[in-house]
Amino acid sequence: MKKFNINMTLKRDQNDSEFDDINQVKSEITSWLEDLDFTVEFSTETYHEKAKDILWEYVSEKDISEITKRLKEIEKNEVL
Repeated sequence: MKKFNINMTLKRDQNDSEFDDINQVKSEITSWLEDLDFTVEFSTETYHEKAKDILWEYVSEKDISEITKRLKEIEKNEVL
């Protein structure tokens, strides 16, 4: 069995509400791929979340307060 790990960014020029619901988009993609005999699983964890978890394993105790402070600044200034 061959396994593909695919990361997609979907953009649509048409600005309507047809595909505003992410679950509807997942359903459409799943249906299309299952019609081609693929098994589909969606990961809710992003690359950045996985990378963050890995990096946290390698920081020393003295770094944690500075890292936490800087991450909170990012969260405060960005739309999540």
